[in-house]
Amino acid sequence: MYLFPDIAEKVSQEIRGVTHGNRMLQIADRRHLPFTEAVWKESLRWNPFIPMGIPHVNNQDEVINGYRIPKGSLIGQNLGYMLIDPKVWGDPDVFRPERFLFTEGPEGSDPSTLPNPTEVIFGYGIRVCPGMYLANRTGFHIAATMVSLFHILPLEGESRPDPANVTYTDMNFRLPINFRCRFLPRDEKAENLLRTTSLSQ
Repeated sequence: MYLFPDIAEKVSQEIRGVTHGNRMLQIADRRHLPFTEAVWKESLRWNPFIPMGIPHVNNQDEVINGYRIPKGSLIGQNLGYMLIDPKVWGDPDVFRPERFLFTEGPEGSDPSTLPNPTEVIFGYGIRVCPGMYLANRTGFHIAATMVSLFHILPLEGESRPDPANVTYTDMNFRLPINFRCRFLPRDEKAENLLRTTSLSQ
């Protein structure tokens, strides 16, 4: 959300519409936050932090779409490409959460026709990540809570980076390099919530 402050503001406003800024976000609030949910999915899709899935080995010969895959082949899922394939996403380089919202009309969209990034990144079949539900729920909750409470700003004297120019590590996990920012409470209500929460722990 550091790279997209306008979207962060919309997420914060949607959350404030549910909590009225008088309480912390709760897990049960998620179903009332369609835009925040769409932003979460787009965040996982737009620049996948796990570009390659864990390799698997098939235990028998297989034929898939006319291709023979011999028993014992090492099979890797190119998650990074699945989530930015232009044939699927149309404009994969654009951070556009609205693609995950249902809209009617001639220019409308139906997100049920798109892969769900919250499922794609955790793998497939019987070897799917056993922590996928925990990771999805806690990740969403932590990210949404942070955006609802804080402005995410550049360090003083620095500017917000252009999303197209951010560089990332070239490893199993893609992490931004020199991604420097600061977190400031959004307002007095956010400060009070943070102070109250820290005192109650």
